[in-house]
Amino acid sequence: TFLYVNRAGKQQQVELLEMYRSYSVSYRWQLQNNIDVAKNLSILMIIVNITISIVLPCIFGFVTAIVFLSIPKHREWLRGKKNGATSGERYATRVENLTVDAHISQLENAWNAKLDRK
Repeated sequence: TFLYVNRAGKQQQVELLEMYRSYSVSYRWQLQNNIDVAKNLSILMIIVNITISIVLPCIFGFVTAIVFLSIPKHREWLRGKKNGATSGERYATRVENLTVDAHISQLENAWNAKLDRK
């Protein structure tokens, strides 16, 4: 649409300048200046429209992908942690697992030392 308006506007610019030929030079210069500003503005609007039509879908797609990819990771938090363990229970389980790992490591070390002595 802007390209069509710009093309149609060029014909109107020529007609305006012809119409105001008898007016003062400063008035015609001001009119020409306004026409140049309008041309630059229409080019700027074309660039802005193209940018918006390309960038906004990319941003929307990126945000949507992040949201959909983060749902499985934060499922427990999204559901309100109804079925999940509390943080204290998780901490206790973690300490228990670390303790079991430490005991297994000690048993392995003792077994290896016993094998080394033989």
